[in-house]
Amino acid sequence: MELATAAGLTQAAISQIEAGKRIPGSGTLKAIAKALGLRASTLLGEERDEKPREAWEEGFQEGLRAAQLAVAGLRSKGGDAQ
Repeated sequence: MELATAAGLTQAAISQIEAGKRIPGSGTLKAIAKALGLRASTLLGEERDEKPREAWEEGFQEGLRAAQLAVAGLRSKGGDAQ
């Protein structure tokens, strides 16, 4: 299952968030976290060096990488991970 579909978002929205062109609201953040099997606070990460946006982006990227690895694992096992 693709992240965008699982979160109820468009692929364009996910791409904009990944590129830092769009900052998701709390509802979108919760939907992404749920689709990744994470808590929203995990995506936010720790606010290191008092740079919350950078911390959020780092946490989001870590969560996204984990989701991509999970999808790749499902595909290699023949699962339905479109």
